[in-house]
Amino acid sequence: MEILSEQEIKKRAVNFLRAYYRYRPFSGSVRSSTDMQGEGGIKADGYLAFEQKDGSTFLATVEATSYGSVKEVRYTRQRQQLRWDAAAVSAMGTSGLLFGVYVLGYYFSVRYNILTGMLATLGVWVAGMMLYQMFFRKYRRYRAIYAIEQFKQYHADEQWIAIGEDVFPSLEDEYYKELRRQCVFNGFGMLMISRLGQSRVLVTPSPQELFEHSRRRIAFLPLDVLSQRLKQAGEAGWLKQFSGKIAQGITWRGMKIKPPQLKNYNRPYFRQFLLIALSAFIAGVVLWLDWQHRPILYVNENYYEKEMVAQSQTMKSEAREYILDVPPIPFDSILPPPWESFVEEQAAISDSYVKPIGEVAIITTDSKGTGWVMYFDCERFSHYTGARFMIRDKSVTDLEAAKRRITALRKAGVPASAMSATCAPFDAGEGFLVYLDLLQSDSLYAAGRLKIYQQRLRKADLPASLRIVQFSTGFSD
Repeated sequence: MEILSEQEIKKRAVNFLRAYYRYRPFSGSVRSSTDMQGEGGIKADGYLAFEQKDGSTFLATVEATSYGSVKEVRYTRQRQQLRWDAAAVSAMGTSGLLFGVYVLGYYFSVRYNILTGMLATLGVWVAGMMLYQMFFRKYRRYRAIYAIEQFKQYHADEQWIAIGEDVFPSLEDEYYKELRRQCVFNGFGMLMISRLGQSRVLVTPSPQELFEHSRRRIAFLPLDVLSQRLKQAGEAGWLKQFSGKIAQGITWRGMKIKPPQLKNYNRPYFRQFLLIALSAFIAGVVLWLDWQHRPILYVNENYYEKEMVAQSQTMKSEAREYILDVPPIPFDSILPPPWESFVEEQAAISDSYVKPIGEVAIITTDSKGTGWVMYFDCERFSHYTGARFMIRDKSVTDLEAAKRRITALRKAGVPASAMSATCAPFDAGEGFLVYLDLLQSDSLYAAGRLKIYQQRLRKADLPASLRIVQFSTGFSD
């Protein structure tokens, strides 16, 4: 079976144009040619122009396609364009739906939590994208045809697409139907060239201007004339208007060079990106407002009690007994049981808890270091059994001197107390005896604490002659 060449289709299409427009009123000669090159590398396979009686120029162009260049009239799915449009439309719909739900008083933070709201928003957006792609993937916006897109680059009074009868297997072919639909929508003409050279009009061009002069009119030159002028003019400035993407539409050694894909006609995605960003901002604001309605959570007492009981099984218990360096101070008048024996024991020891003596026996600072705690008896030393070790500092004459010394030691980071010399179970002279830390029961531990305090006092430049004093008392009835 003989296949129509593209050159044959071009010639037949130009002859058809001359016959089709022969009854149009014109003045002057009619210019027609094949293989015309326009500004910016735009190519016209066929060209017909003549001067009309009103002085304007009528221009008709043809895009010829044979079986060998069938890709020019077969649509290519614009999947990236479809995805961006789907993302933008779904984002606008999702943000609008989220805003409507918020206005109606449905708060995710109240019914569920804010994370559920975020996941639901994301899920609706993805579902909307999938639905948009499923329903609109056959829309002509996402089926780009090279010949149609080529015509959209410039203005002509009428534009035709000429195909050989062997380009499509039948008139029921999907690619043929899409080409015909887009020709009708854009107002382009369409004709078919048979193997016998006969021309058959499939779609007539629209007599009305559908693009409302949104496309520019360009000048065309025959390729042979353009080639001669290129050789003569070299790098002439006027020739720049015909430069650019020339490789998209020239004929080289009888073969038409055109890109098989429509990368040069891909639309920018700035608008879609802007809509997605705006929708994301609106959704973020709505979710933030939703989060402000989150409820205040109160601890369930039963659950809290069970949790504390469970934690108590793994926690270390507090010590049951303590060895204190100072006698305990009752904080209230309620005595722990058995209170009768306690009262009797206290009365047997002394009346010092009821009627304190006039002179201070022991003085130390409180836990915050801002006040003084004073005791008026020496009874505490009667309860010690075994040896005790005291880190002795110095002896002072009176209570005020003891306070000043204790304050100076605490500023150096050394805890200190003072006792009346009469309370010491050894010869301590007169006045008050200042000592560091607590009374220790281990000599090695006391020696270690002594070294630490000596270092602190040296750093504080506070002179002191510390030494360890050992003593023992016996418990007596």
